[in-house]
Amino acid sequence: MQAQFNAIYGSNVDENKIIHAGILKVLYWISSGNIDNSSSSPELIPFLDKIIEDLKLKWKPEKVNIKKYIKNIKDNNKLDVVRFLVRLIEGDEIYIRYLNKNNTSLFSNLRQKGFIGIYDTPHQSYKDRVSIICVSFLIKDKLFNAIEILVDEKNEELTKKIIKLLEYEIESKREVSDKEIIRIAGIGINELDEFKELISELPQESFEGNEEIDKMATEAINKFDNPTLYNLLNSLKYDIKTARKVGKYLVENKMIESLSRIEGSVPSGTSSESRPVEVYCEECKTVLTDRDKPKFCPLCGSGNLSKKSI
Repeated sequence: MQAQFNAIYGSNVDENKIIHAGILKVLYWISSGNIDNSSSSPELIPFLDKIIEDLKLKWKPEKVNIKKYIKNIKDNNKLDVVRFLVRLIEGDEIYIRYLNKNNTSLFSNLRQKGFIGIYDTPHQSYKDRVSIICVSFLIKDKLFNAIEILVDEKNEELTKKIIKLLEYEIESKREVSDKEIIRIAGIGINELDEFKELISELPQESFEGNEEIDKMATEAINKFDNPTLYNLLNSLKYDIKTARKVGKYLVENKMIESLSRIEGSVPSGTSSESRPVEVYCEECKTVLTDRDKPKFCPLCGSGNLSKKSI
């Protein structure tokens, strides 16, 4: 509730008012392992519909400009915001629990009145603080649709840049340097790692059972004996996102040993070492890091964890 209120109004509701209204009840607990962990921690209790009126909240949310918000994300290249929202879209969620390890840059980019709110769970030590990040339910559908359009546009732009780069490699008959990638593709230095991953690595996930990808992979094998990334992008007109999926599918099914960028180049692998990885709890939506290689979520104890590149 606090995260949603913060998303809409850019502020939090006074916790004392919530407790006074009966929405929260302070429960005192003492850790069995360490008495220093004792705390007065508020817990949600039912009867919200009846007592919420006692808060006397003025329901007057400001109108927001989604087009302007998306333009700001695009113009300032806030890729972390796009990745965060894409993750929510994929999970059909509007909130996520995030283990806050002083990631001030991400939080600064995410927090936006009328769009995304962040609420830090109280009564926790700083190093273990869990933040709730939430998208305003008032603009969720329109925002998600706009993000999907933005991702498609960015994907199309990246595909054109990659084709241009690969054609340069074909003409010069050598692999380009990092500086040449920046100049030829017209990207920023901060985009270099992600760009190199797109042209040199394959996705981690499997696409077995995906009929659409199977059909595209079959088309590639029918046209090329040993299809390259350039073949998939230039001849078959796949975008880079689709081409990487097709390449992974071909490797998985042993149709090709690996996916080379161009004929005779170093083949693409499946490693994601060039980019950091997050551990994501599928049960409570907590985002961790792989630094400690956790086997269980520290928040809910679930072992249902998955890894994603960030």
